Amino acid sequence: MIQRDTISGVILAGGQARRMQNGASEPVEKGLLTLHGEPLVAWGRRYLAPRVGALYISANRGIETYGRYGQVIGDDPALGVNLGPLAGLASVMARASTPWLLSLPVDVPAPPVDLLERLAARALEENAPIAYASCGDGCHPLCMLVHCRTLGSLRDYLLGGGRKVGVWQEQNGAVRTEFPADEASFFNINAPEDLAHAQKIIPPPVA
Repeated sequence: MIQRDTISGVILAGGQARRMQNGASEPVEKGLLTLHGEPLVAWGRRYLAPRVGALYISANRGIETYGRYGQVIGDDPALGVNLGPLAGLASVMARASTPWLLSLPVDVPAPPVDLLERLAARALEENAPIAYASCGDGCHPLCMLVHCRTLGSLRDYLLGGGRKVGVWQEQNGAVRTEFPADEASFFNINAPEDLAHAQKIIPPPVA
């Protein structure tokens, strides 16, 4: 098993959340929307904090608020602007002091309890620098364990115009890790109706 002190966690909260805007002109900070009374970023922190040695939040707005939950790192402007989650991953990877990084999108509030264990076991078994999650409803590439030695490749990919997570992962020998099908585990909150549905299928946090 990969040891906790060799893993940093990152909550990916730097997106523009266009589907959450619902016609509004102002951007919506998805990670600060609440599920059962708690902001989504708090759900990510509660999952990652016991499993990693350091916790980062990739965010480009709401820095002060996000800073209550972890060290905030914005996208590196040298890579460009509005490049998507891989830019956030690259920026955190460049600052992380551990060899491994466990990433979790802020809009996936209830990942499987054994997400890290399964990803780590798969990465070690295949001697792969990246392991990502998959289950019955498809792939979840941003739920991944990635070795920071891939940073150079990731920066080159972004600077070359690449944006698709799966393409970059494939280029770096990523391995797919299967999880049992479960509606709640990888439920992705993209739109207002998704948040309403999450209230029904994801239990409140245990106090």
